[in-house]
Amino acid sequence: MNRRRARGASKRRVPARRRREDDVLRLLEYLGTARHASTDQVRRLLGDGRGHKALERWLARLSSEPGRPFLRRLGYRRGDDAPVAVWTLGRGGRERALELGWAPQLPATRDVGHQFLDHALRLNEVLLDLVVTLRARGAGELAGMPFRWQGEDRTDLEFEMFQRQLGVTARVALRPDALLTFPRRRRRLFLEAETGSQGVYAANPHRTGAVLRKVERYAAFFLGRSGGTGRTWYERAFPDGFAPRLVFLVHSEGRRTRVQRALEGWEGALSPERFRAVVLTFAGAASALEAYLPGAPPTAALPSAAERLVEVHPRRLRLLRAILAELSRSLGDAGALGETATALRLPLPGLAAEERRVLREFIDRDVLGVPGP
Repeated sequence: MNRRRARGASKRRVPARRRREDDVLRLLEYLGTARHASTDQVRRLLGDGRGHKALERWLARLSSEPGRPFLRRLGYRRGDDAPVAVWTLGRGGRERALELGWAPQLPATRDVGHQFLDHALRLNEVLLDLVVTLRARGAGELAGMPFRWQGEDRTDLEFEMFQRQLGVTARVALRPDALLTFPRRRRRLFLEAETGSQGVYAANPHRTGAVLRKVERYAAFFLGRSGGTGRTWYERAFPDGFAPRLVFLVHSEGRRTRVQRALEGWEGALSPERFRAVVLTFAGAASALEAYLPGAPPTAALPSAAERLVEVHPRRLRLLRAILAELSRSLGDAGALGETATALRLPLPGLAAEERRVLREFIDRDVLGVPGP
């Protein structure tokens, strides 16, 4: 009887052991991409019903293997002074990931500080939300998911840009916090996680952390031509033809509104068709990015042959309005010249005052929303 019970108990333990092995592999794969995860993030990743302490004991065992531990434990204290355990790949975990054919990110050359860890965990919440969403839809391994996540590494995106404040062309570099690529949609997102420690504007040209300084650099990288090649710096670095997008991740709706307003009022030489900057909160980022995932509803129906949809950026409309005002003044001046204008052979468009008024009202009221009389 006791032997039968022992045999039955050992059979019941096998699935649990296999489940733990699957959990280890899933955790190694995730950390090979995200590099860092807190205990709470590990629980969400594994869908584990264990309590916080029990899960930390299991993670501690993975980090206590002599010589080649699967995990390394880091730690820091949040702003409220509460300790947070952070897990990253150890030597054994990295070797196991390489044996399975994965390509984990290179380990940090030195232990990182609490500000970096806080920043990394907040950014990795976006990755984790995407992984959990796709797992709920039946997706398996992270490598088979319809996106690629590349965290910050030591490879800078170097290029040249003219710095207006200094009056010189200089060699500069971009280091996005993460690259998120959706191959099926042919989109590459450059993620910049803003914690609010940097301002939106910066008068000092050497302060590159401010939001608009970053926008200037990305605009030069996306649109500026690499000397002698005829290609942009972006096309030179990424020849696959994927459309780039700049995405700012911010901590609150108030910050999102301020950054969005600054982007809309920025008077850089940007083409809205070739440069897009989006502002999302950390909490709402994953739901917004789901539009790139399989099964997402189409963003807009294709226009019929009888109509054509044109997307016009408000910045371009403001510029068009200013040109129209200047044209109106020029037409008025030319009309006052009488025969002199004909002698100068000025080609004047036949735009009547009523037509100019209708065009101005369309731009002001219908598009920009400026209150009318």
